[in-house]
Order: sequence, then structure tokens, then C-alpha cells
Amino acid sequence: MFHRLILICLITVSLFFPMAHTQEAKKSPFRTVIQALRPKKLKNPRVILPIFHPAKQKIDLSRIAFIPVIDDENDKVEKANTEEFVQTTLQYFVGEPGISVLDRKNTKRLFEEINFTKSGLVEEKNAIKYGKLVGASSLLLMDVIRLDTEESGTSDTVNGKIRYKCTTRVTLKATIQAVDISTGRMLAATTVEFSKSSTNTGDEPPSCPPTGHIRSQAFSEAAKSIKKHFLPWTESRNLVFFNGKRFNMKEAYYALESKDYAEAWELMSDGLAEAKMGGKPKFTSQAYYNMAVMNFSRGKFQLALRLLKQAHNLHPDSIYREFQSQIRDVLKLEAIREETGNENPAFSYYDQFNDQESKIADSRKELGLEENILRLKKLRDNGTISEREYITRRDKLLDDIMEPKEGDIQ
Repeated sequence: MFHRLILICLITVSLFFPMAHTQEAKKSPFRTVIQALRPKKLKNPRVILPIFHPAKQKIDLSRIAFIPVIDDENDKVEKANTEEFVQTTLQYFVGEPGISVLDRKNTKRLFEEINFTKSGLVEEKNAIKYGKLVGASSLLLMDVIRLDTEESGTSDTVNGKIRYKCTTRVTLKATIQAVDISTGRMLAATTVEFSKSSTNTGDEPPSCPPTGHIRSQAFSEAAKSIKKHFLPWTESRNLVFFNGKRFNMKEAYYALESKDYAEAWELMSDGLAEAKMGGKPKFTSQAYYNMAVMNFSRGKFQLALRLLKQAHNLHPDSIYREFQSQIRDVLKLEAIREETGNENPAFSYYDQFNDQESKIADSRKELGLEENILRLKKLRDNGTISEREYITRRDKLLDDIMEPKEGDIQ
């Protein structure tokens, strides 16, 4: 019986701990099952936030006329290229809110009659004069200065077999100059340049792709670039949002997912306050980071940057450095927006957030003065608001209490 027990023990040990020096030794099937059941490391979920890109040049686009800059020296091909560029570009402006694109037939006939673009060089006073004639708020003067097509053939040997390639490349270079009729300004010309290519492959030397489709792609890319130059646009950024069990992070993530931004804000504010009271550096830094994301989503980029710095100081992480870089990019865009005077219509996400926060604020008017001041202190202590903002809000609460209500003795 004793020998049988020892044998069972040896078999068990050999199953779980195979001999390292035996090359033929295989892993224990029990260990394989355990490893399969062991949960894989989960990635942190991500939230999608919009980034607003302001227009680089602000002009009145309420009634816009697209004008090809063509003179007598242009040959038919150059004229056709410029006309195609104009037609492609204006399509990206048609249908935009608040923008009316003037009919090309009418403007073309009038500008040909008055020989507006004969010299290919437009003087500011003439541009403004003729812009007023057609009732335009702005002119966009467009000129294709280069449109090259290049075909090239190559071959490669893959696994002992020759593969042939033929590539068609189209390079477009064009200028566009805006004239704001309403302000009497001619803006600096902008140059756009795009190169598009397509390749055919085969066991025998193939023919190169036709030029037409590639030309259209080059024109479209240039047109999109021009639209982004004169109109604001948005892009989405995919950011990590920690959803651990500590400091309300999981609950805040679910609130964000359901677009309850105000609730997410409250949860993370309370979570960060709790983390500051003695949380481990790693998880406290995650709470700081999440709060930075929340402020970023509200358009408070400088505050987000400060919170992110605190997170990085507590527990450095590449995620923090990546987000810091994105915030700095947005701050550059904000500087452009302020410089050009563009408004920020694309901040609807932030408006939703702040609207919900306002509703919560309204619901709290019924709370006692002491509780409201305590909440303000919590926001100040966790870095959400500055000392100055805390004092301003506190004084406003006190003023509201002191204001006489309807029916009070004056």
C-alpha cells in the first residue's frame, strides 16, 4: 500500500513537472488545460472623442464663385485641366450648410464677357469689382500649374518566378486664391500638390493602368484639401479609458458608453478624490488620466494637460505620453481657431456634455448651501477647478442665497 502511494505521487509529480533535461519531455496535459482556462490579459477599453479642426483661412462663403484662372496663352489641355479641377472642387462645397455655390454657367459667361482672367493675373480691385457684379461674397481663383503623367515598368523575382509591374503616376500641382468681397481682401495664394498612382501586375508584362481614374483621384484629394482649408472639419480620436474596479473607473466608463457625460464626470470626480486619499500610485495615476480624458472631452485642454502630467509623475506610462502629444496637437489647432476668429460649431460633443452638467447643476439648486460648497471644495481639491474658480462659484452661491425671493420683504 505504501509503495503504491509513492508510485502515485511520482506519477503526479512527473505530470506537472516534466524533466527539463529530457528533450522528448512534453508538457503536462493538466498544465495545458490550466493555461487555457487562465484568463488572457484584457486590453483597456477605448472611447471615441471628436477633434475640431478650424479653417485655416476665414472668408465669407455664403455666396461663393469658383473661377478658373485661364489666359490666352493656355492651350486647350491646360484649360481643360483647370476647368476639371474647378468642377471637382465646387462639388465638395455644394450642400454645405450656409454655403451657396453660384452657377458656373452664369459666372463663366460674365467673366468671359468682361475678359476678367485674360492675363492670368488678377488685381485685387478688379476681383472685388467683378465679384460684386455677380453677387458673390467670395471668389476662389483656381489654376492648375502642373499635371504630369508618368508610366514605369519593373519586375521582381518571387520564389524563382518573375512578376512584372507597370505603374501609372499622376502628379497635380495647383494654386487657389481667395478674394473676400465682403471685406475687400485678397488672401495669400495656397498651393496644393498631390501624387496618386496605380499598379498592374502579371506573369507577363502588363499594360499600365489608364490615366483617367488616377487623375480623378488626384483632383479629388486636392479638392478635399481645399475644403479643409476654408471649412472647419472634425476627426475622431480613439483614446484609452481605464475601467478598473477601483475609484469608480468602471462605472464612469459605462456612463460614457451610454453618453451620460455628466454622470461619468461625477463618478470620476469622486473617484479621483478617493484615490488622492491613499490609493496606490498606479491606480491613482489612472484616475488622474481618466479625469484628463473627461476634461479633454469638455474642451478644457490645459486642465487635461495638467492632470495628465500628475498621472505621469505618479506612474509613467506610454499611454500618457501618447495622449499628451494629442492634446498638444489640439492646442495648436485652438491657436489657429483663435487667430482666424473661427467659431467652434463642431464641439457638439462638448455642448452635450456641458448641457448635461448644467441640468445636474439645476437639480442641485435644491440642495443645502453647505452641501454645495462641500462639492465645490471636492472639485478644487482634486484639481478639477482652480482656487480662483472655486472662490467665484462659492461667492455666487452665497449671492444667490442672499438675493430676495418673490414674496420676501424688500
